[in-house]
Amino acid sequence: MNKLYPHIYFWLTAISIIIISELSILNISDAVSMSIRDTYYVVAKREVSIVFSSLYLFAGLIYWLFQKINIKLNINLIRLHTFVSISTVMVYYIFLIYFRYFKTKSLFESSNETYINLILIFTTLLIQVHFIYNIIYSVIKHNASKKTQ
Repeated sequence: MNKLYPHIYFWLTAISIIIISELSILNISDAVSMSIRDTYYVVAKREVSIVFSSLYLFAGLIYWLFQKINIKLNINLIRLHTFVSISTVMVYYIFLIYFRYFKTKSLFESSNETYINLILIFTTLLIQVHFIYNIIYSVIKHNASKKTQ
């Protein structure tokens, strides 16, 4: 009974993101500001939460569909994708709380929060490449095994 259900983890994470984004403790109406080269991007943290919760709901749906149509995905890539995706969300909200309540002006510059946001967002987006690779590889492998039968 050692079966992995990643769709449940992703759906619970998406629900958690929505709940946390609605809590006033994080002051989620603040904006995420990023400066990339000469362009300055400002996005509301609530919008970031909506995008990421949609991404996690979609990933959970894909995992659920693959389980229902009985296409086996690579278990190691599933574990890597699930662990990195969910841990980046936890780290993101831990840093939100840290920068909101415990940040001391003398130790940290305001750009550190921007760098941490960029690293976490890009890590989450890059791990999705593993997810897409796992899907493509598993579908090709499944179709090849069907042709040999």
